[in-house]
Amino acid sequence: MSVIKVEDVCIWTKHIEGNDALKTRLFVMDEGTIVVLKIGSSSGSFRKMRQGENPNPTPGLRPACDATNDWWKSIYAQNKGKRLPIREVTE
Repeated sequence: MSVIKVEDVCIWTKHIEGNDALKTRLFVMDEGTIVVLKIGSSSGSFRKMRQGENPNPTPGLRPACDATNDWWKSIYAQNKGKRLPIREVTE
């Protein structure tokens, strides 16, 4: 089972465990790409973060809309340090 350790107000690929394919896919996505992720029992849209000054891709995703931002902040506040199931929604 794929899980994410809730550690920040954004999603870092290094916190995804049990699914190297998902972890890699999210890491190599182009900046600005939006993906829908189901975390726990709910889904939200996340946008791949822009590359910073470092020449390496930024391995993180931020909520792509206000609704996901509010939902993810709630998940973070209630579950910091916990592991929750994660999967990409492709349907």
